[in-house]
Amino acid sequence: YRFSNTLRFTQTPGRVTFKGASKSCTILQYTGTGIGILVDSLSSSSNASNSLTGIVLEDFMLRSNTGSHAISLREVGAVDVKNVLILGQLNDADPGGGWKEAGISLGGTYACCNASEVHIDHVNIRYIGGAGIKSDEINNKHRVWITSSQVEGCAKSGITVASSGGAWDITGNTIEGNGLAEISVAHAVGLNISGNYFETPWAPSSILLVPAAASTPVSDVTI
Repeated sequence: YRFSNTLRFTQTPGRVTFKGASKSCTILQYTGTGIGILVDSLSSSSNASNSLTGIVLEDFMLRSNTGSHAISLREVGAVDVKNVLILGQLNDADPGGGWKEAGISLGGTYACCNASEVHIDHVNIRYIGGAGIKSDEINNKHRVWITSSQVEGCAKSGITVASSGGAWDITGNTIEGNGLAEISVAHAVGLNISGNYFETPWAPSSILLVPAAASTPVSDVTI
């Protein structure tokens, strides 16, 4: 299925599941230059917080060699992304580099609002032009689990936590062959990194903990 406009899920009172048949049978090819799938809040108010809950994205492939973000989660809560393959290429002959910002990004506009209770499980992210998974906006991100996933061959870091994050758990993943660090942390409080496999043929380091500033510490990290 080819599409050029962003597929958007917005505020809903109940649980919504977007489910394909499998990663090999349901193939979504984004031909635009923006966001493939956006999950966000309808509210434009700075008082909004976790206004979208109960979204599940699962069992499909999402590929592009032109888009900016494959999946963007903004000011939302209780989102599961599982059994999804995100590719920055259209086929094996394509050198990759699509999704130029991120495979999965977490963020928002307002500091008061949390992208929280996000579970990324059994997700494969490969040959992305940006970071595999990125958290780098003003919005706080709490209780984020990245488990049993693979992030490989991204031009930037495999996983980037560059703004406030609390109670993150990065466990049991394969993170290898990314252009910068496999995991880069510039601002986090409460982060568990355990049981992961790293292979860094050209990245400068597997795990890079570098506070962006004195006001944005990296603390309470378990490796």
